[in-house]
Formats: sequence, C-alpha cells, structure tokens
Amino acid sequence: MGATPDFGDLRSLMNEPYSRQIWDQLCTWIEQWEPEDREGRVLPYLDGHLHQWLDEERFVPPRWIEQLMEGGGEHRYMSIARFLNLRGRARIDRWRAAPTLFNIWEFPSVQSITILDMGHNTFENPDEWKYLYESTHLKSLEELRLTYVDPAHSAPGWLEGLADATFLDQLRAIDLGSCQLEEEELDVLFRSRCSSLRELDLSNNNISINTLKRTHGAFPELESLTLANLSFEKQSPEPLLAFQRLKRLSISKGNLASSHYEALGAAPFAPHLTHLGLWGNQVGRNDAYHLFQKGNFAALRELEICMARFDNEALDVFLKSDHADKIEVLKLDNNMLTDAAIDLLLSSDRLENLKSLNLLNNPTTSEGVRRLKEDSRLGPITLIR
Repeated sequence: MGATPDFGDLRSLMNEPYSRQIWDQLCTWIEQWEPEDREGRVLPYLDGHLHQWLDEERFVPPRWIEQLMEGGGEHRYMSIARFLNLRGRARIDRWRAAPTLFNIWEFPSVQSITILDMGHNTFENPDEWKYLYESTHLKSLEELRLTYVDPAHSAPGWLEGLADATFLDQLRAIDLGSCQLEEEELDVLFRSRCSSLRELDLSNNNISINTLKRTHGAFPELESLTLANLSFEKQSPEPLLAFQRLKRLSISKGNLASSHYEALGAAPFAPHLTHLGLWGNQVGRNDAYHLFQKGNFAALRELEICMARFDNEALDVFLKSDHADKIEVLKLDNNMLTDAAIDLLLSSDRLENLKSLNLLNNPTTSEGVRRLKEDSRLGPITLIR
C-alpha cells in the first residue's frame, strides 16, 4: 500500500481484523484523504463497516486531541471515533499550569463520541466542568468515566453541574470510582435526569448502606453495580437485593458473611447475574456452599474471588456445583490454593467452557505449576507462576 491511500487500499484494510496498528493506519489515511472524496464516499463507507468494532477500540488519536485543545478547527473525520480519552490531561501539577479543555467542547467534532474518560483530572477553574456539562455536542455520549477525580478535595463541587448536563438522556454508564466523594456530594447524582442509567461504579467513596437505598430509589433499573469499601458487616443485605435487574455485581472489601452469601444466592437478580466479583471478602468452604451449592446463578459466566482466603476446600465445593459447567472466566489470584487445588482443577470434568483462569500469587510449588502448564486444556488459558 502506498503512502497516499486509494479506495482499494481502504477496502483491503477493512477486511483485516481489528488491531491497534490497523486503527492507527486508518486514522492516518483519513487525514490524508481529499476532503471532497472523504466526505462523499469514505466516511459513509466506514460508517457502514466500523460498527463491527468495539467503541473503545475506536479511540481519538492523541494528536487529534492536541489539535482540538489548541482550537485548531473542526475535524469532521473525527466522526469515525467513539472513545475520547482525556484521562489525566488536566491534573494540577506544581511544575506546570493545567491545560484547559474548553476548546474541545466547542466543536461538533465530538458529537459521535459514545465514551468519555475524564478520570484523574483536577481543574483549578471550576468552569472547566461547567463547559463540559453544558456542551451541546455530546449528543451520542453513553458512558462517562470520572474515576479518581479530585480525591483530595482540592476543588470541591466539580460534580454539581451533572444534574443538568445536556447529555443525560442517553447516558447509560457512570464511573465515580475512587473520588472519595461524601454521601451529600452524591445528591446531585440522585436528582439528575439519568433515566437511562444502567451501569454505576461507586467504589471507594465515603458512602453508607443508606447511599445504596438512595441509589436504588433513583436508578431501580441498574444492570451493573460496582462497590468497594462499603461495609456490610452486621448490615442487612436487603438494600442490595432490591436491585432486581442486576447482571453484573462487584463487591470488594465488603466484610461479607455467610448470611450475605446465602442472600446473594437467593436474590431476585441471581438467575440473571453473568458477572460476580468478591475481591477482598473472605470466602471459605461454608461461604462457597451457600454461593454455589445453594445459589441460583444460572447465567454466571465470570467469577472473581481474589484476596479472599479462598482455599482448596472452597474450590472443591465450587467445582462440584453446576456453576462450574458454565463458567468462562475464573479469577482466583492471591488466595490460599496449593498444589492440591491444581489436582482438583486437572481432574475436574466441569470446566469445559472455561476460557481464562487466573491463579497468580497462590502458594503453589514449581512442580504444581509445571503440571498445570503442561496440561493441553488448562495450560494455555492459565495465568500462574
């Protein structure tokens, strides 16, 4: 293929499976194309073919971002991109002034963006957030990532404008993880017009069980909920069980007990759950029994039990359950699994659908690791050392 592309080159490129290299090449060609042919033929052609790629794979190249930040003019060809990653672009830094993102929201170039990552940003000027929330060009935005925004509270009030943001009607996912927000700061979220919201990450914020009740009151249709460092110790699981439509649930460091596991297994959402994450919660043999022998996780495909003191006996309970037949992703790193666990896995006939297994940082020996790696079925899909 020559330096100057033609339509035949483009067709050949689009027959290739996605890779970072293919996307980079496509973005370079789009810049080089004659504007008239690009608008009339190339962009419509790509619009009909790029839908097979994930939105996150179609990221805005950093050079385009720089051009937008500098107010370099309209980029109509940015319509091929779906993911705008501004993560950490405006951190407060004592060595330099934080750059402004004002110009980005002024251009219709962003109207095709479905995923916006504003994580790890702290603006000295609160108007930066105002311009984002008031932008009329984010007409396609579905996912807003705000993880680790101002955890030190050096610029409080940054979330306030979200309640009246112009893009709320179609927003399906918000990530507020690790912002160290106080419960009252989340009031703006609960009074917002996010009627389409289906995915919410509230991990590592200063919230309580009452926050969970308010979350359900505002967003009863949630399908994905991520929590971390929200303690359920001596607390009823009822506020969690109220989310009847959950398909993905992650509870990290929640101080869960056997009664909580039993309640999860019988929850209204249990038969529809495809992903369950229990990072940092102790999961012993009895807990595994409540979860997997008694639990009704008929659709479960991804299971993460990490840093949970999960041992050989607990694994044995899982492998004897019907859930093992359907599981595709099993993450059991940083637990108490020994070579005996490797024997259980190698002898099990229940893992026929397993595609990924993580056993990193367990007390296995080099001999056990060798036997697992040599297994033709589990060896190629297992992370272990």
